[in-house]
Amino acid sequence: MRLLITGLLVGLGVAMMFLPRGLSFIRLWRNARRGPVAVGTGPVDSAQVVRALETVLDPELGVNIVELGLIDSLALDSLGNVFLRLILTTPFCPYAQPLAAASRLAIARLPGVRNVNVRLNLSASWSPVRLKPAGRQQNGRRFRP
Repeated sequence: MRLLITGLLVGLGVAMMFLPRGLSFIRLWRNARRGPVAVGTGPVDSAQVVRALETVLDPELGVNIVELGLIDSLALDSLGNVFLRLILTTPFCPYAQPLAAASRLAIARLPGVRNVNVRLNLSASWSPVRLKPAGRQQNGRRFRP
C-alpha cells in the first residue's frame, strides 16, 4: 500500500511539472476509475483489441502504447476473455497502474469482451528497438536504438 501511495505521489509530482502532460495523466486516471463497463456481445479479435489499445496514450510521451511497443503479449480465447501483458519504459514508471487501468478499460468497452486481465511484466526491459515505425518517426530525436 505504501508503494502504491508513493508511486501515486511521485506520478502526481511529475505530472504537475509538465502541466499539459499532467492534465492528460489526470484525465487518464479519472477515465480508468469510472467503474464497471457493460459486457458486449459477439466475438472479438486481436485486431480490434490492438485498435482499442491505440487509443491509450503514454501521458509523458504522448505516443500510444502500441507504437511504443509496450505490448509484451496479447491472447484471446473463444469465451471473450482477453489477456494482456505490458512492459514499461522504465521499471519504476509512475504511470504503470494508470496505463494498465486505461488499457483494461479500452479493451473492456469492445463488444464481445467478457473479462480483461492486464498484467505488468516488470522483469522485461524496454528499449527503443521496440518502437513501431510511426512511434519512431514521432519520437526520432528522443529515442535512439
